[in-house]
Order: sequence, then C-alpha cells, then structure tokens
Amino acid sequence: VFPGLTTLAFGFQTTKKGSHNITTMATASPTPPTATVFGVEWHGHRGDPSWDPPAKTFGCPESVRPDQDNHIGSDEFRDAPVVLAAKVALLADLIRASRFCVAYTGAGLSRSAGIPDYASKSGRSVSPIFAPFDAQPTAAHRTLAAMERRGHVHHYVQQNHDGLPQKAGFPQEKMNEIHGAWFDPSNPVVQFSESLRGDLFEWMLEVEKKADLCLCLGTSLSGMNADRVAENPAKRSLRGDSRVLGTAIINLQRTRLDKSACLRIWAPLDDVFALLAQELSLDVNMSPPPPAPAVSLVPYGGDGLPSLSTKDLMVLDLSIGKKVRISQPESSKADRVMTVKRHYEDGSIGLSSRGYSSRLGNWWIRGALEGTVQRLPVVNVDPVFHSKQDHQPDKTTKICIIQSHQKLLNRSQNSHNWSLRLDPAGSSLVEAVEWDLHPTFHPPKRTLTNPPFQIEMNGWGTFSVGAKIKLKGDKSGLEVSATHEISFSEEGDAVKITAVDIPVEKRLGS
Repeated sequence: VFPGLTTLAFGFQTTKKGSHNITTMATASPTPPTATVFGVEWHGHRGDPSWDPPAKTFGCPESVRPDQDNHIGSDEFRDAPVVLAAKVALLADLIRASRFCVAYTGAGLSRSAGIPDYASKSGRSVSPIFAPFDAQPTAAHRTLAAMERRGHVHHYVQQNHDGLPQKAGFPQEKMNEIHGAWFDPSNPVVQFSESLRGDLFEWMLEVEKKADLCLCLGTSLSGMNADRVAENPAKRSLRGDSRVLGTAIINLQRTRLDKSACLRIWAPLDDVFALLAQELSLDVNMSPPPPAPAVSLVPYGGDGLPSLSTKDLMVLDLSIGKKVRISQPESSKADRVMTVKRHYEDGSIGLSSRGYSSRLGNWWIRGALEGTVQRLPVVNVDPVFHSKQDHQPDKTTKICIIQSHQKLLNRSQNSHNWSLRLDPAGSSLVEAVEWDLHPTFHPPKRTLTNPPFQIEMNGWGTFSVGAKIKLKGDKSGLEVSATHEISFSEEGDAVKITAVDIPVEKRLGS
C-alpha cells in the first residue's frame, strides 16, 4: 500500500515502503490559508450541493499545526441546524451501508472531556481537567461505543492516549492505540521523532485495506503516518471503487482532505453524535464495569498470548507489591520488570519501575478474563498455572485491606495519621465493613457502607484492627473477619497490605 511513501521524521527523510515513522509527508497538497473553500469541500462528494455553506464562527489566520508543517488557517465553521440534520441523516445511511467502518480520531474528540488539543485557537469554553487520567468519556465516545455494540463500528484507530473510548465501553481488542497509551504499559506514548510500534503498524495497514468507510473525527490531518487510515478509503472511493463508501470528516477547522471526503460536517463532535445516536436509535447509557479482581485466572500463557493448552489457566496476580514483566516483544519497554504500586478507584492498576511508570486499564483485565485481547501487556515474573479442572466455584478470591501512613512533625503525641481502606476490586464485592479499633478510640467500632470503606485516624501507637466484611451480590450472606496490624515503619499511600480470602460458596452458619 502506498509504494514509495515518503516519510519525514524531523529532518530525517527517507523513501521506503511501509515506513514506521510517526510523521509522513502529506500526500495531498494542503489548501493555502488564504484560499476560498467552496463546492464539494463544504459538503463532500455525497453531499447535496444545494445545501447552504457553513458559517465562519471564528477567524484566525494562524496555522493550525505549524509544528507539523500544516499551514492551513485556524478558522472555524459551523453548519446551519437544518443542514447539520440532513448531513447526520446521510451519515447514518452510510454507516448502515458499511461492511467495515473504522473510526479514526484525534485530539479534538477529547477536548470536551477537559483534555486540551493542539489545533484549536478559538478558546472555546472547555475547562481543562486537573488530572487527565481521571477524564471521563464524552457523548461522542459513548455513542461510538454504542455503535460498536450494535455492529456499526468494526475497528478504531486512536491517535489519543487517554483511554476514553475504552472507559465508554469500546472493546480493547478492536482498538489500535497507534501513538501510545496511558493505560497500556507495553505501549508508551510515541514522540514525533520516534517510530510506531511494529505490530500496531502492521495491524493498521490491514485495517486500512479492509475499511470501506472511515469516520475521521477531531483530527487536523497534518501528515501523521496514521492519516493513511482516512486517506485510503477516500482515494479508493474517488477512483470509482464501488465497494468503498469513502471518508466522512467531522471537524470545525479545514483539513487537507476536505476535497476528498464523501461527507464533510462542520459541527462540534458531541452535537453530531447526539443527533447520530437518535438517527441510529442507540442506547448510549452504559454503566462502567466494576473493577476486576486483583487476582484472576486467565486463558493465557507466560508469553502473554492466548494459551494453546485446553487444560491450564494462568494466575494473573496484580496485588500491590507483585512483580510483572512487559510481555509484548514489539514494545520499547519489552521485558521490563515493574511493581504493582496502587489500585485506583476506576479499577486501573498503577505500575512502576525505575524511570518509568504507567497504568493498566481495567478493560485489559476484563479482556483477559474473557480471553478476547490478542496479547496481555504484562504477566507475572514467575507465572503460576492451575488446571481448569481444579478451578471450581468453591475456590477463593482476595480482598485487600490497604493502610496509609504519614508521620506528623513537631508534635509530641498523636503524631501519626493513618487510614485503612479496601482495594477497588474488593470494594465491588462488599456491602459494609465494621472496623474494630483499640478501646481508647471512641467509638471503638465503626461501620461504613460506602466504598472504599475508608477510616482516617490519628494516634501515637500501633495495634491490631479487626474488620468484619459483609459481602453482597451473588455472595450476599457471606461475612468474613480479618485482622490488620497497624504499622508506622514506612510512609506512603499503601505502606502495608492485608489480603483476606473470600470463600465463594461457604455461607454463614454452614
């Protein structure tokens, strides 16, 4: 595909087929910033030429991405409501007709989630989020996930790193995070001067050939190598390939591929996808899955690939303090050993090694349990295997009691702040926790009913804390007891962990 593609990586230019460089020379000449956009560039080749052109809502001659040699102006345009409705109806028809629809998304898709983009210059009212890892999916993300569940979207090539499509429910096994991912330790963010990961690049080439419709969303199309996902269907459609519908571009700013689009929509993405959800009769309200258990039995081998054995399951132990190895050989971090440092409330797992830290998204663990992901990003350093015959419902799972500790300065007494909480995966199984403190605390027994069932205390000495844990759901009626020894030997958010075995079948009084 694209033989003799010219690639460019910040001054280093080569000509070779299938280059892995993150940036490429644009294969179509960008529109000069002073040029007038008219005709097919307003609406796309499948649009109605009688539609009114969009109105300019913001004027800015500044180049949209000068750092990528994209000198198209940063003006913004919007379709009139009646035209937008007609375009969304046409978009729905294209999606229904597609046999292999691919979403190709850029930073503009996550802007309304509070993650800044590069290209916008208008200062549209979006409050940046303090912690991007905590960002939540937008209406567009939720609609794309609902489209996948309905069978309308078959693959997703993601320029962003934020994990928002997966948080919305889009399955990891159909997601190519070609530029790196915050929630995949084996796929660190790719810098502009670096190369794309080989296996993801080859996967992208396969998808590029199969796609008959590309939804190109919130990207300036400034010459990234991955832009081929949008370019190829557009070119094949224009060449008269009746099997290909083309590329639909949704963006407020102009792009170099506007003249090649089958449909061009000028509107905020959340507005477009709210209308599209109505056109396709989609239910976009899906609750996020609960955190996966910290210890799981998964149908994978020690290399992270699906197991060829029909008899054995591998233990994936992501308890705090456990050592894992990056199992993806194509990764720039291949074979790096990392330590599980934290369980976050969203179910993601914090991993760290010297000079590198990352998170593992909850969806990876869910995919591992279901056996749907192509390869696990991490496995335990010394993986343990169990026979499927031995994996019976009366086995145990674990809930972790996590203690934090901070020493206070310039105080002679009560000089330690500490807390106890349950890990997020364990919290999803629990209805209530009764903490039994030292008799000097008033009251000594405290019952909490909201996750993570955390108590925060201040004191000067160590002692044993009892915990009665009442379970819920399919484990309703079970109650287990545990003891945690308070420790002041270290400081931090997780200085000591007590693992509690939870029998699945054994009931109170049995």
